[in-house]
Amino acid sequence: MYFIIADVHESPLELEVRRDRFSAKSFSHAIAADARRGTIAMHPEGRILHVGSEPDCYERVRIFSDTGFLNAVMSVRADGRVIWSDPMVPSTQAGRGS
Repeated sequence: MYFIIADVHESPLELEVRRDRFSAKSFSHAIAADARRGTIAMHPEGRILHVGSEPDCYERVRIFSDTGFLNAVMSVRADGRVIWSDPMVPSTQAGRGS
């Protein structure tokens, strides 16, 4: 099970943030070829979240495991491009570095 938190600023001054919360058994993601819009599909519900600079889009979507680990983030950069990042899983960090 995944817990999803989607953020969008409610005011032009970015002082008010609305956080919508969702849950899903699984998810998939895609980013448009021009990187101006991304989507996260929640399965099996079929709900789709849009990430981008347009008014109908979220600015950041964070996906957490049921244990609280941050699995992935889709967000809009200052230049308007949408990026996807997935932090390293804690169990794979062992033995890395010097």
